[in-house]
Amino acid sequence: TVVQRYDPAALDALRYREQIFGLPVAMDTLVLYYDTTLVAQPPTSLDGLLAEAAKGRLVAMTTNFVDAFWGVSAFGGSLFDDEGRVILDRGGFANWLAWLKEARDAPGMLLDSDRGVLRNRFVEDGVAYYIGYASEYTLIVEGTEENPGKGEDQVGVAVLPAGPTSGAAPFLNVQGFLFSSVSSDNQRAIALEFAKFITNAEQQSTLMRETRLVPANNRVRVNPRLDPVVASFTAQARAAVPMLNLPEMDAVLQYGGDAYTRVLEGVLDPAEASVSVTSAINQANGFDAVAAIDQQCTAIGTIYLGYVADPRQEAALSTVLQQLEQECPLVIVNAVPIDIGLASSVGNVDAQVALTNPLDIGMMDGRSVDALAARLATVLPSEGRLDLLLLPHRWIPALAERQQLRDLSTVLAAETLQRFRPAAVDAMRYQGKLYGLPYTINLDALYYNRTLVSEPAHTLDELLQQVGSGTPVVLDSTFRHSFWGIATFGGRLLDEQGLIALGNGPLVDWLQWLASARNNANLTVTADRAAFLAQFLDATSAYYVGGPEMLLPLQQQLGIETVGVARL
Repeated sequence: TVVQRYDPAALDALRYREQIFGLPVAMDTLVLYYDTTLVAQPPTSLDGLLAEAAKGRLVAMTTNFVDAFWGVSAFGGSLFDDEGRVILDRGGFANWLAWLKEARDAPGMLLDSDRGVLRNRFVEDGVAYYIGYASEYTLIVEGTEENPGKGEDQVGVAVLPAGPTSGAAPFLNVQGFLFSSVSSDNQRAIALEFAKFITNAEQQSTLMRETRLVPANNRVRVNPRLDPVVASFTAQARAAVPMLNLPEMDAVLQYGGDAYTRVLEGVLDPAEASVSVTSAINQANGFDAVAAIDQQCTAIGTIYLGYVADPRQEAALSTVLQQLEQECPLVIVNAVPIDIGLASSVGNVDAQVALTNPLDIGMMDGRSVDALAARLATVLPSEGRLDLLLLPHRWIPALAERQQLRDLSTVLAAETLQRFRPAAVDAMRYQGKLYGLPYTINLDALYYNRTLVSEPAHTLDELLQQVGSGTPVVLDSTFRHSFWGIATFGGRLLDEQGLIALGNGPLVDWLQWLASARNNANLTVTADRAAFLAQFLDATSAYYVGGPEMLLPLQQQLGIETVGVARL
């Protein structure tokens, strides 16, 4: 049918009570205009737009409800649910209001409810960015008899900057052919054929080239290289949402605009405004009041979490973040995996190992730490902003020395720290200061092959007895993975003053035990981790010492029934 040629959102804009009352011709929506003499590359994110303003490149945007709605989607919000109830209180709207409130106080941001005034400021030079409608292009470029335009070469067009959750989705305005209800059947048929002709792909292409209007026919192809302006118009229009012809929209426009005004004037905070305006609109539209959810979390904002994790840990983190979204709908956590390139290389150690298992390396690469510290030092997502890190504790000293970690010693109450194992909390300290909260504990365990030993050795003597009875055993001699043996002789790494306390006693006892044990033909000591693992997988060693990350790979290789785990 003919309706298949049109953009679905454009058709929805011409619906009323589930019926279509016209055929769409052209679409209009907000875009980001920029002065090409001031801007080489426009920002693609909201934070990038603020950063541009901070650099002195003025940004002009209107703040009435219709013109400013585009940012709600950027923070994951929507206007209606499937029943027509307004859901601005479910996140997104409050975050957008908070961003606007921050932008209001930022240097270089020009916020006003009068679009004409802001457009003139952009045309008259000095303003780098203007958020305006595609239909304003001719006026901006050519101007009027009284006020000349900027000229085509000085005006660039881009899609609106995206938010931390999604892209911008402004309201979509549509021009269309509407048909008189009193026309004769013949007149109506002629009018319909005319409308279909004007909106076919060929005529729409001509309309696009000569008027710079965005065609509603979705079969028209726009070449970004030949016509970048209309390509940007079209790309933004495809992401726009139609302003539906619903009676409920009257209350939305009335109360929605009030929310912007009251937040920007400082009368209400964003969270309160989102709740109050949603309640007012729904009551005006005849929806019963919904009891407010008593949320323990009242925070609002966006943070960037840098993390390194294996696929299983990443999946678990994703689940936790989904639960957080339910508890704290106004908090957006952007989880950003720290790429391997951040660590470059540390000797012969794989960069991913350096990030996830830094105890395996002797010294961290300074370039890796500098790169990570730089991301902690910036507030710009475009420069890799990180507000929070999920990393092994060995990274704390290097980052703390670069003064890029916050001391939490006076921030966290003793009751909070009591939730965690004392040793785990101590691991987050450096030079008497607390630099983090422990998330997980990574420590070695004793893996054993049940086909070689039915019961693992619980003492060193039992281990020697198994070796003597013919059980093949390989032990790791690297410091990290053999440190457990020092503890069996009463040794520890640090004393009460934090000084190295290995001494000669327990360390020597453990080394002598290893030297003596090597005399047994069935026991081998190696510093080659790869060889150690290979022998365990080949069943030429009954034991393997490794961290929890090895459990799944070992079970996959040998079978769940074969792999046992015990304390060292």
